[in-house]
Amino acid sequence: MRIGLRLWGFYDFEVEGWLQDLPRSGGKDSWEIALHRDGEGFDMMIHLVRSTSASCGPFCWNCVGADRAMQRSIGSLTTHLALFFGDVRRLPAHRSGLWMLLDGCSEQAALHTVAENVVIPLVSHARRAKRARHAMALLTHE
Repeated sequence: MRIGLRLWGFYDFEVEGWLQDLPRSGGKDSWEIALHRDGEGFDMMIHLVRSTSASCGPFCWNCVGADRAMQRSIGSLTTHLALFFGDVRRLPAHRSGLWMLLDGCSEQAALHTVAENVVIPLVSHARRAKRARHAMALLTHE
């Protein structure tokens, strides 16, 4: 499973160091920073959204960009979710898809928590489903 991280308000060099510490599922997953805005080629896209400065007024540019990407993803084969960092009052009132906020931990720890509790279980489920399909194919072709 290819997992892409789409950065909104983060720099590549900040997040690259986090990749090596993310939990793995027995080599069945790969984590990388997504360069294409819609996440083509990924099984899952996690939008890391850092709130823009309050000096920009009530409008959060990073949230808007991420939300548009989430809207475009509806109906695609790639699962998209957003992990928001900042003041919850800066979130747009209407958002598309699944947005998460983990309070009381660092950005790196929040991503690690999502990886451990959302991504790794999905990878494990996909692996079990693939084995089950393979076993059924063997049974039906005999």
